[in-house]
Formats: sequence, C-alpha cells, structure tokens
Amino acid sequence: MQSGKAYFCLLASVDLVNFYILWPLFRLLTTFLLQEIALPFISLASTLTILSQHPFLVMLLLFELGIFLACLYGQCIYLIVGVVAIKMGITSLWVVLGSTWIKLKQLGWTPVPFFMVGLAVLGPGITVVYHTPLLGKLNWSMLLHYLMVEKSSMVLILGILYLFLLYILLSKVPRRSDWRQIIKLNLVGIFGVGICDAGILGLQFFIDHQGGQWSGVSIWLNLTLIQFSNQLILGTMMVLNISQLLPVSKSLQTTSIQSRYQGLVVAVLLILAGGAIGWESWLNVPDSGQRGAEIISHRGVSQQNGVQNSLPALIRTAQIKPDYVETDLHETRDGQFVVLHDENLQGLAGIKRAPYQLTLKQLEKLHVREKGQTASLISADQYLTMAQKKKQRLLLEIKTTPHDSRGMLTHFCQHYQALILRNHWMVHSLDYRVIKDLKSEAPQIKVAYLLPYNVIYPIGLADAYGVQYATLTREFVAWAHWQDKQVYAWTVSDPASVKKLLAFGVDGLVTDDVQRVRQAQKDYRRQNSSVRYLANYLGWPIW
Repeated sequence: MQSGKAYFCLLASVDLVNFYILWPLFRLLTTFLLQEIALPFISLASTLTILSQHPFLVMLLLFELGIFLACLYGQCIYLIVGVVAIKMGITSLWVVLGSTWIKLKQLGWTPVPFFMVGLAVLGPGITVVYHTPLLGKLNWSMLLHYLMVEKSSMVLILGILYLFLLYILLSKVPRRSDWRQIIKLNLVGIFGVGICDAGILGLQFFIDHQGGQWSGVSIWLNLTLIQFSNQLILGTMMVLNISQLLPVSKSLQTTSIQSRYQGLVVAVLLILAGGAIGWESWLNVPDSGQRGAEIISHRGVSQQNGVQNSLPALIRTAQIKPDYVETDLHETRDGQFVVLHDENLQGLAGIKRAPYQLTLKQLEKLHVREKGQTASLISADQYLTMAQKKKQRLLLEIKTTPHDSRGMLTHFCQHYQALILRNHWMVHSLDYRVIKDLKSEAPQIKVAYLLPYNVIYPIGLADAYGVQYATLTREFVAWAHWQDKQVYAWTVSDPASVKKLLAFGVDGLVTDDVQRVRQAQKDYRRQNSSVRYLANYLGWPIW
C-alpha cells in the first residue's frame, strides 16, 4: 500500500508539473516571442531571412526549446530514480528529488542524445495509444492522418528514419533485458487500454439509447473515465518497463531529507490530478456541429477548376457558392497589388523573378500554368471587382517580404478598406505585424492570424485564427471561443478530418474541394453521435 502511494506521487508529480506549469509557461512564452518576431511560415527558403532579421529572438526561441527539453530529460531521470528507490523501500518523494539531483550531476549531459532518440521513437506511439490530460494537448493521431493523406511521399522517409532511430535505441538498452517479456508487457497494456475504451464506448452507447444522445454531461463523464483509465494504465506500464530494464541498485545515493507530510502530499496530488482530468475532459466535450462551419475556397479554386488565384477559377468557384474565396496579394515594384500566392514566379510562370521585382503592368503580361491549365496574372483591382460583381465574399491574405515598401499597408487600407467593409470581407496573414498594423490603421476590418503550427495560445489583437488543421486541438478552439475569436482550419478536404474538426467546433474550413467538404458537413450533421465522437477522440476511424 505504501509503495502504491509512492508510485502515485511519483507519476502524478511529473504529470501535474507538466500540465499546470511547464506546458502553460512554454505556450505563453512562445506566444509572446512569435508575436514579437511576427514569424512567418518557416521553410528552407525563409530560414536565412528569419535568422538574419531576428537573430536575438530566434535564439530566445531555441533557448526556450532547450529548457523545455532539459526539463523533460530531468523528469525522465526523476522517474527512473523514483522507481528504483521505491523498489528499495524508499517512499519519500523528497528523498527521490534529492537523489535525482545527485544522479543528474553524476550523469551530466552525456545521455541527452540517447534521451532525444527515445523521445522521438516512443513519443508518437504513446500519444496515439494513450489519452491523458497532458497527452491530450498533442494531436498525433490527426497529424499522422494528415501525413498519410496529404504527404504520403514523406511517410516512407519518416518510416525509414523511425526504424533507424529505433535501432539506435535498442542498441543502447542493457543486453540483460528480456525483450520478449517487455513486448508482452506492453501488448497487455495496449490490450487493457482497448478493453477499457471499448467498455466506455459501450456505456455511452447505452446512455444514448436511453434518450440521452449528445448529453454534454454523459460525454464529459465518459471522457473523464477514458483519461483516468488511460492515465492509470500508462503509469503502470511506465513503472513495469523501468523495472524490467533497470534492476534494483543498492548503490543508489540518497539524501537525508525525510517527508512528514506524505499523506497531505497524496491528498493534494489527488485533488490536482482530478482537476486536470476533469478540466481536460470538459475542454474536449464536442460541439454538436449543428451551426456548421463556413466553407472557404483555398486560393480561389475547387476540384482543380482552374489556375489558382486566377479570374476564370474565381468565376467558376463562385458558381458553387462557397462562404468565402481565399486569395493572396503581393506588393509589386510600383506599389500596386497582384493576385499571387508564391513569392517567386518560377513555379507557375517559369521565370526566376519575384513580384517585388516587376511592375504590375509587367506582371499582367505573364501567363501562369497549373495542372494543364493556363491563365493570366491579374491585379487585385480586377479580382476584387469580379468578386463584387459575383457577390462572392473574399478572404484576402496579405503576403509580406523584406522588400515591401514601408507604406504598403497604409496604401492597402486607403485603396481597399471601404470595399472590404462594404462587402463584409476578411483579411488574414502569417505575419503578425500585419495584424497589429491593420488593427491600428483600420480597426473595423476583421483580421485573422495564420498559424502553421499550433504552439501558442489564441491571445492577441486578431479577431480570428487560421490554424493548419493537422496540429489543431479542441483546447485551442475552446480558448479562442471564450475570447469571442473564431478559428478556421486549413487546408482540409478529407471527410474524416472535416468531421473531427466540426466536432472541435471550428468556425471555418479552408479547402481545395468545396463540394466534398460541403457533403462531409451534411454527413456529419446526419450521422453525428456521442459514440462516434468518443471513438474518433480515441483515434478509431469509424466516420
């Protein structure tokens, strides 16, 4: 009984420090730094620009990441020391903390590369199988689904890399370990999670058929049961795996600190753990989806009905009536705006020039080609005039480069503000400076901040957030809605992902296939149920 309490304190202390302190601080600091840097989408092409323009703040971001990983490394050593100590009969949490500090000084940073490999190998699998308050803040199942559907060419490369890292991990594990026993042990854990989850789904099915379908209370209670059972099984598996891999060491150095308040510590940890599970479960109670989400045509196309951001594509797309058509604007050399997504014309026009290097008249003479179709580059004036004529609402993305003129946004507002407000259009950007400047110059325009990765809190001046759907979580949507901010997911066309995002309660879906997403939304309204939501929360694809 005493060792059971000690194991609970050991595991709960790690989870709760991460849940209540480390993760929130990490996200708050990241939110502040990214907004200060106004960091655009990170790519190989933009890395040098980012490093040259914001070296100090980028160093702060890397330092923050290093501190975060160092904390995780310290927690790993703490868990190993704690399990060994408890098996030796040492149940004081304070003694374990002191012994961990001694062990960290002995080991130094030598095991860190091995720890990083282990994190890369074990992390994805654990987050997919187990659903706990802390792991729920990650969205590995959606990310893996995204890679398989949208980036299938990367799956083979990542698979080879994963096997290589797995080989490194196994080669460093003590030879005395009984791998058959370890594999059997973890299969039992996975089977146990499956049985518990299936039983909870059965309970929700029974509740639904008693007239309680889509009852928020029943879903919350069953989400709580899922997280509690998963947490219990994951903790047990961690203890048993460490016990299998590391024998009890009688030479473990300990401190003389003694705990006189272990009962109080257990009670406090129980309250905090219950609060974490209950809070995370409440955050994940799904939206019914009955109000629906706005459907937004990505780059003005749908089902490859034209060249992106072209006038013919806009005309065809407007006929299927999406809620918005999203398009991209670049500043030209003469301070005008051209409708174009890429920063370089090589991909679509076949010339190694950028919009800022050419005047609008020069750009309008160019033809762009995509998927066997051809169209002319056009000015923002032409595109916006046609959208107004077709009564098609627009979502305008302002693209920025280091070569933009100082008065670029002022000119944009002077030229287009009245048109945007009159037609209830929106503006969004990957550059937070655009958000700040637009809110200063034209506060009535509705603006959204685009996030390639969900690593921040929805705090700031933006009226809405556009998030890459593979990293979006229900938690982010809930935080945004509490502040009366909307959330748009981009770029999604897969029906299964659409339905998960609708359950998250997103306000808009940016897509390359308007009709497919529209049908998926209709299917969701017709098919949705609490059992389906719970199954998909668990990563069981039954949509």
